[in-house]
Amino acid sequence: MQELGYSFSLTTFSPTGQLWQIQHALTATNRGRASIGIQGANGVVLLCQRKTDESSEILVDQSTVKLIENIAPHIGITYSGLQADFRPIIAAARENAVLYRATYKEEIPLRLLAKNLAKLFQEKTQEGGVRPFGCSLLLAGYDIIDDGTTKKIPALYQIDPSGSYFKLKAWANGKNNEQTRQQLEKRTDLRTASIDDVVVAGLGLMRENCDVELGAQDIVVGVLGEDMKFQVLSKQVVEGYFSGVE
Repeated sequence: MQELGYSFSLTTFSPTGQLWQIQHALTATNRGRASIGIQGANGVVLLCQRKTDESSEILVDQSTVKLIENIAPHIGITYSGLQADFRPIIAAARENAVLYRATYKEEIPLRLLAKNLAKLFQEKTQEGGVRPFGCSLLLAGYDIIDDGTTKKIPALYQIDPSGSYFKLKAWANGKNNEQTRQQLEKRTDLRTASIDDVVVAGLGLMRENCDVELGAQDIVVGVLGEDMKFQVLSKQVVEGYFSGVE
């Protein structure tokens, strides 16, 4: 009961050390559509659940719902949580990418973009009169090894409403994320798998762990391939991969 008085304040810690508005934002994320990110041997795959229930399928023009977005030619991003909060994040990410390109005449490394977006998230946890973003992000792209070779390597990052960010091998957000993460922990083979195999595995995990029945048309897939370019796959291509799902 004592904790209840702190649940409306963003900037005040409760006696148990909680910032409850951040916990509420994480709850919004965990109740959102499922998203999965998996790094393979030579690339990264992002997947996001398009179909959430039968009514959304019937009443909503799904072509207007953007679930995986390009930030730069080599960076893609998806989310779980509140779609309205995702939109200003996309705008901020693209502004970061454009400014970096204009300043340095090269594309922004994913690590730096993730750091800048995480800073934006974290600032929302310390300001009065605002609330945290109600979504978590998965970002796919490449980082540059600073060893004199400027070698590009695939990378996957996650950002949560608190502003914490991590580089990952695989991750899942949204509904049933704990179950999906447990399965990803066992799939250590995916770290050395081809992009094709990673896409098929991701589709299988998405179909198995979502609360609604999913077909190929109900999952959006984005891929960073060996050419270090990120693209959202067409429905026809996803259908081809879906035929390989057991």
